[in-house]
Amino acid sequence: MTLSVTDITTTSTTSSAPGSQQTFNVDVGAFTVDGTNQTVFEFRPNNITNAHVGDLVLFNMLGANHSVTQSQFAFPCIKNGSFDTGFVANPQNTSDAFVQSFTVNVTTPLWFYCRQTGHCGKGMVFGINPKNQTQMQQFIDMAKAQNGTNSTTGSGNGTSTTTAPFATITVGTNNGTGLVFDPPVLPYVPPNNTIRFEFHAKNHTLTESSFASPCTKSDKPNAIDTGFANFNPLDMAPFSTFDVAVEDTTPRFFYCMQTVAKSHCNAGMVFGLNVGHDQFAQFQQAAKAVATPVASATPVPARKRSPLFKKW
Repeated sequence: MTLSVTDITTTSTTSSAPGSQQTFNVDVGAFTVDGTNQTVFEFRPNNITNAHVGDLVLFNMLGANHSVTQSQFAFPCIKNGSFDTGFVANPQNTSDAFVQSFTVNVTTPLWFYCRQTGHCGKGMVFGINPKNQTQMQQFIDMAKAQNGTNSTTGSGNGTSTTTAPFATITVGTNNGTGLVFDPPVLPYVPPNNTIRFEFHAKNHTLTESSFASPCTKSDKPNAIDTGFANFNPLDMAPFSTFDVAVEDTTPRFFYCMQTVAKSHCNAGMVFGLNVGHDQFAQFQQAAKAVATPVASATPVPARKRSPLFKKW
């Protein structure tokens, strides 16, 4: 079966009566552009709007082997641990033979991609209820920009060979009032990548802990702890950075061990690497429940402006 594309439809239409469950039909596959030999990988349409809780999205999985995998807006080509069809093979490209369903559970934007090698980087992504077509195009552009361009390896001598980090995490926001890692969790980071932590006001740490003890420094060998080396009371650039080389997909848990005025860990300032959203929510809730002493002052070391690097 040969499918052709003359243009990319941006929204799906339905014939449901008002107030009833809507069904949206989406083709997922490889298509030949009319009048050319060009093959494009895409969702048709690449987004749907006005989807309500309880509505049904039917993904018609076409040739040859694709997935529908949920991600997040900031990281289009990284699965977030939620919906994932897995790879659905359809070597004969038979329409309606392999249909996967998704029930809309929120009205806020939802983001998806095909995790077949190279497809997301070609813009094979899908959105439910994007705010507008500009936001949808931004998602497509980020997928093309991020996928396949951020791979890196760490050398054994304490330096990084990366040209760009896989992701940059902001440590502390809003001139010191935001006690957060932003984003607070990365559900999936492939091996041989680097995560960069950029420290903002006022004085934070990246300290490795564990799921069982969120606000206690890990005693395992090579556990990460930047210490209070990132003092920046005025939130001024250049910001101290710390690079972490990711060598496997083992879940890792971190916190800020600052306790001046209030415990940052108790405030929920924790981070998860290769941790699903549900497990991270449990980890953060446990951190907030830990009784941590509050300090009156913390020694202020000389600020380090050069990037740090820790391999693990």
